[in-house]
Amino acid sequence: MAPHILELKSYLSNPAPVFSLLILGERGTGKTKGITDLAIDLGKKVVKTNGASFADDTLAESELFGHKKGAFTGAYNDKDGLLNEANKGILFIDEVHTLINGYNRS
Repeated sequence: MAPHILELKSYLSNPAPVFSLLILGERGTGKTKGITDLAIDLGKKVVKTNGASFADDTLAESELFGHKKGAFTGAYNDKDGLLNEANKGILFIDEVHTLINGYNRS
């Protein structure tokens, strides 16, 4: 196993690690598969999404943090956000650079 993967595995092995990690690489190099396989080895849940699927700031905020019924047009039910869903696991946002610029800064 590559040294950087072993280091990542040691971080993820902590009881409650809370940190952000940016994994860079060209398309098709196995970033998603690599983090998923590593999480499975460690018994951690992985919640995957694609930043390009968030059409605007409202949708990005709703998907990441959740919302209450009636919070905006189309919010017919309460919804837990992806951050809550990934609690004590890994939230993998592919194509994170495509998030709306205003939201990405906040």
